[in-house]
Amino acid sequence: MKGTDTEGDAAVDPHASNKISFLKWVFILGIVAYHSRSAWGYTINAAASLPQNLVLKAYLHFSDHVGYTAMAFFFFMSGFLFYLGADTISAVAKKLRRRINTLLIPFLLWQVIVFVLYKILRPENYPSERNILDVFFFAPLAGPLWYCAALLILLLPALIFVLVKNRHVRATLMGVVALWFVLRSFGLVPAVFSFERWWWYENMLWYAPVFLAGAIIAVECPALLLRENYANGLTAALGLVMIMGTELAWTRWEYTRYYLLYAVIELVGVWLLVRSKHFTRKPPAFYSAGFYIFALHNPILVPMFNDYTRSILKDVPLDGFTLLLLKLLAIVVIVLISILAKYICERIFSRPISAALTGGR
Repeated sequence: MKGTDTEGDAAVDPHASNKISFLKWVFILGIVAYHSRSAWGYTINAAASLPQNLVLKAYLHFSDHVGYTAMAFFFFMSGFLFYLGADTISAVAKKLRRRINTLLIPFLLWQVIVFVLYKILRPENYPSERNILDVFFFAPLAGPLWYCAALLILLLPALIFVLVKNRHVRATLMGVVALWFVLRSFGLVPAVFSFERWWWYENMLWYAPVFLAGAIIAVECPALLLRENYANGLTAALGLVMIMGTELAWTRWEYTRYYLLYAVIELVGVWLLVRSKHFTRKPPAFYSAGFYIFALHNPILVPMFNDYTRSILKDVPLDGFTLLLLKLLAIVVIVLISILAKYICERIFSRPISAALTGGR
């Protein structure tokens, strides 16, 4: 069967490609749930029944955890798909050029769009203390897209490998980059060179091991993800047990230092539970709105939804079920608005700009 490719880089089994696309969509929704989970500003009915409060508490815990698992998935798959088939310098160079279209250009374009939307829809909340470098790089307005900038930095070793032909100079530059990361982690780099305003820098370092794991699997044993010869009912059951067990452990021992471990275990469980053989059809067209959801939800849509519903429900006591439904409604509304925005933009902008707004695809 002829392979397709989720990233346009290398041949990937169509079932695996469709599974990856499905999980991307699911985890984008997970990111929205994470950023819209706050119950701040709503009046909680203290007299609500215990089951109602437990349901709400369970959802708030899950939506908190899924944000970390989702980001682990995005970093892992980014490392995997970039280094999959990257066995020559020309192949790596081609992938780097493609990342300009799928990461850099969409990142910059969405910062401009969110800047305009801030000025129109939320002028009173615009962070006026930010300068132009803050807006576009250090503290981007389209906050969730820090992920794109982080990936560009994580690809620096590959860029050095392509641009520098002399292996001794190449090794020296890679050593300097590695040394800078180490020294900065110990606070030994002067402030002007440490980019302290990059609030997302620590996030990038936190997820870097997952990116590296994806890269190693792509180089050493890509069939582990692409063929799934091990997949059967037993592995699916194991995946479900891993997810449930991790959620229980995460709730019981909620220490930040364990979060990445929990996220990775849960991610493995999800991969085992969701089997590629079920994805025989091409992903639906609305999947391409994922970048719109990612870019718009946290800086614009989530705050606007919360402000509107809080003004309507001011001083109205809400039980757990009602607040849970409100959180789920927020996700639905954000998805629908994002799909509508994509539909409108495709009719306003040229094909290259429309493609950039969906991540260069």
